[in-house]
Amino acid sequence: MALKESVNFIQKSLIVRQNNLTHETILQAAMTSMSSKLLGAESEFFGEMVVKAMHAVKMTNSQGQFKYPVKNVHILKTHGKSVRETMLVDGYAIEASRSSQGMPKVMENCKIACVDFNLNKFRLQMGVQVLCSDAEELDKVR
Repeated sequence: MALKESVNFIQKSLIVRQNNLTHETILQAAMTSMSSKLLGAESEFFGEMVVKAMHAVKMTNSQGQFKYPVKNVHILKTHGKSVRETMLVDGYAIEASRSSQGMPKVMENCKIACVDFNLNKFRLQMGVQVLCSDAEELDKVR
Protein backbone atom coordinates (compact mmCIF):
# COMPACT_ATOMS: atom_id res chain seq x y z
CA MET A 1 0.00 0.00 0.00
CA ALA A 2 2.76 2.43 0.92
CA LEU A 3 4.68 1.47 -2.24
CA LYS A 4 1.70 2.31 -4.46
CA GLU A 5 1.19 5.62 -2.72
CA SER A 6 4.86 6.56 -3.08
CA VAL A 7 4.83 5.67 -6.79
CA ASN A 8 1.68 7.75 -7.31
CA PHE A 9 3.25 10.68 -5.44
CA ILE A 10 6.38 10.49 -7.62
CA GLN A 11 4.34 10.30 -10.83
CA LYS A 12 2.07 13.20 -9.94
CA SER A 13 4.44 15.55 -8.13
CA LEU A 14 8.08 14.90 -8.98
CA ILE A 15 8.08 14.01 -12.67
CA VAL A 16 8.87 16.95 -14.96
CA ARG A 17 7.85 16.60 -18.60
CA GLN A 18 10.56 17.01 -21.19
CA ASN A 19 8.63 19.84 -22.92
CA ASN A 20 8.81 21.89 -19.70
CA LEU A 21 12.61 21.67 -19.38
CA THR A 22 14.60 24.79 -20.24
CA HIS A 23 17.90 24.80 -22.11
CA GLU A 24 19.72 25.65 -18.88
CA THR A 25 18.16 22.68 -17.06
CA ILE A 26 19.16 20.27 -19.82
CA LEU A 27 22.68 21.75 -19.85
CA GLN A 28 22.99 21.28 -16.08
CA ALA A 29 21.83 17.65 -16.38
CA ALA A 30 24.40 17.01 -19.13
CA MET A 31 27.19 18.63 -17.09
CA THR A 32 26.23 16.59 -14.02
CA SER A 33 26.16 13.30 -15.91
CA MET A 34 29.59 13.99 -17.42
CA SER A 35 31.22 15.17 -14.22
CA SER A 36 34.57 13.43 -13.94
CA LYS A 37 38.18 14.24 -13.32
CA LEU A 38 38.91 14.36 -17.06
CA LEU A 39 36.05 16.58 -18.18
CA GLY A 40 35.39 18.43 -14.92
CA ALA A 41 37.26 21.56 -15.96
CA GLU A 42 35.60 21.66 -19.37
CA SER A 43 32.16 20.46 -18.32
CA GLU A 44 30.33 23.53 -19.64
CA PHE A 45 32.09 23.28 -23.04
CA PHE A 46 31.26 19.57 -23.46
CA GLY A 47 27.79 19.95 -21.90
CA GLU A 48 26.86 22.56 -24.50
CA MET A 49 28.23 20.31 -27.24
CA VAL A 50 26.19 17.34 -26.02
CA VAL A 51 22.98 19.38 -25.86
CA LYS A 52 23.55 20.67 -29.43
CA ALA A 53 24.28 17.13 -30.67
CA MET A 54 21.09 15.76 -29.14
CA HIS A 55 18.99 18.58 -30.58
CA ALA A 56 20.54 17.85 -33.99
CA VAL A 57 19.22 14.25 -33.99
CA LYS A 58 15.78 15.16 -32.61
CA MET A 59 12.99 13.27 -34.40
CA THR A 60 9.20 13.54 -34.22
CA ASN A 61 7.09 10.39 -34.49
CA SER A 62 3.59 10.08 -35.97
CA GLN A 63 1.93 10.96 -32.61
CA GLY A 64 3.88 14.23 -32.40
CA GLN A 65 6.19 12.99 -29.64
CA PHE A 66 9.84 13.95 -29.72
CA LYS A 67 12.52 11.26 -29.70
CA TYR A 68 16.24 11.78 -29.24
CA PRO A 69 18.04 8.66 -30.57
CA VAL A 70 21.39 8.57 -28.77
CA LYS A 71 22.66 5.93 -31.22
CA ASN A 72 22.58 8.54 -34.00
CA VAL A 73 25.35 10.54 -32.29
CA HIS A 74 28.77 9.12 -33.05
CA ILE A 75 32.07 10.03 -31.41
CA LEU A 76 35.29 9.97 -33.40
CA LYS A 77 38.46 10.00 -31.33
CA THR A 78 41.75 11.16 -32.83
CA HIS A 79 45.17 11.78 -31.36
CA GLY A 80 46.67 15.17 -30.75
CA LYS A 81 45.38 18.68 -30.23
CA SER A 82 43.84 20.00 -27.04
CA VAL A 83 40.49 19.32 -25.39
CA ARG A 84 39.20 22.77 -26.38
CA GLU A 85 39.76 21.97 -30.09
CA THR A 86 37.08 19.27 -29.92
CA MET A 87 34.31 20.11 -32.36
CA LEU A 88 30.78 19.09 -33.18
CA VAL A 89 30.40 18.25 -36.87
CA ASP A 90 26.95 19.04 -38.21
CA GLY A 91 26.64 16.33 -40.81
CA TYR A 92 28.68 13.23 -41.44
CA ALA A 93 32.31 12.80 -40.41
CA ILE A 94 34.46 9.96 -41.72
CA GLU A 95 37.44 8.75 -39.75
CA ALA A 96 39.96 8.11 -42.51
CA SER A 97 43.47 9.24 -43.20
CA ARG A 98 44.59 11.01 -46.33
CA SER A 99 46.67 8.92 -48.68
CA SER A 100 48.47 12.01 -50.00
CA GLN A 101 49.40 15.38 -48.53
CA GLY A 102 47.77 17.04 -51.56
CA MET A 103 44.34 15.73 -50.60
CA PRO A 104 42.04 18.18 -48.81
CA LYS A 105 41.43 17.80 -45.08
CA VAL A 106 37.87 19.15 -45.14
CA MET A 107 35.20 18.82 -47.85
CA GLU A 108 32.21 21.13 -47.73
CA ASN A 109 28.96 20.95 -49.71
CA CYS A 110 29.69 17.39 -50.85
CA LYS A 111 27.28 15.36 -52.90
CA ILE A 112 26.91 11.78 -51.77
CA ALA A 113 25.43 9.02 -53.91
CA CYS A 114 23.33 6.39 -52.17
CA VAL A 115 23.20 3.31 -54.37
CA ASP A 116 21.20 0.24 -53.42
CA PHE A 117 22.92 -2.16 -55.81
CA ASN A 118 26.46 -3.48 -56.02
CA LEU A 119 28.62 -1.47 -58.40
CA ASN A 120 31.03 -4.40 -58.80
CA LYS A 121 28.47 -6.14 -61.01
CA PHE A 122 28.63 -3.40 -63.60
CA ARG A 123 32.11 -2.81 -64.99
CA LEU A 124 32.49 0.50 -66.74
CA GLN A 125 35.24 1.33 -69.21
CA MET A 126 37.94 3.83 -68.27
CA GLY A 127 36.60 7.37 -68.14
CA VAL A 128 32.91 6.36 -68.23
CA GLN A 129 30.73 7.82 -65.47
CA VAL A 130 27.10 7.24 -64.53
CA LEU A 131 25.45 10.48 -63.34
CA CYS A 132 21.78 10.49 -62.30
CA SER A 133 19.88 13.58 -61.25
CA ASP A 134 16.58 11.77 -60.68
CA ALA A 135 15.84 8.64 -58.64
CA GLU A 136 13.59 7.27 -61.40
CA GLU A 137 16.49 7.44 -63.87
CA LEU A 138 18.40 5.14 -61.55
CA ASP A 139 16.00 2.27 -62.35
CA LYS A 140 16.65 2.80 -66.06
CA VAL A 141 20.40 2.60 -65.46
CA ARG A 142 19.97 -0.71 -63.67
